[in-house]
Amino acid sequence: MKFSEYEAFVASGQRTEVGDSSVPKQARPFQGHRAGLVTRALAALIDLGLVALTVIALNAIAAIIRFLVVRTSGLDIPHLQWSIVLGAGLLWTSWTWGWALTGRTFGGHIMGLRVVSRSGDALGWATAAVRAVFCLAFPIGLLWVLVSRSNRSFQDTFMRTSVIHDWVMSIPSVPEEMPPKG
Repeated sequence: MKFSEYEAFVASGQRTEVGDSSVPKQARPFQGHRAGLVTRALAALIDLGLVALTVIALNAIAAIIRFLVVRTSGLDIPHLQWSIVLGAGLLWTSWTWGWALTGRTFGGHIMGLRVVSRSGDALGWATAAVRAVFCLAFPIGLLWVLVSRSNRSFQDTFMRTSVIHDWVMSIPSVPEEMPPKG
């Protein structure tokens, strides 16, 4: 079911096709609706925190290796500029990867969010990559959610995407009959 169909289905007041045990009780009224500023910001902060921890760990490993190889008198930590470039690259990669494959990053998974295209489908690789660039280059664009009637950030408006509450992970169905081997 595409987002636009799901949005119309939710607006009609009918029960969703999602099982009651699949979605947390407090989250059921929000399932399928566009996310607001707080949940989106928290998801982004979770992603940013994971990237920061990764950059710190990589810098520590690099400093230890440099110390062991060069035998300096102290640990030489990489320059801040390289850490920022590495962090931005990792954040862009994780956002692109997550949005293109499942529509959600780790932070989006924790917060129950999914990024969908205008038609409600998953983003393609190019759309996910360009959206990630916009999010990195213009993070203040997230504040547009506060004035947008449809809870869309500047990036969503420009890329024609939406961030929706979606706590259910799709599980691929298994065919009833397995094809014969060989």
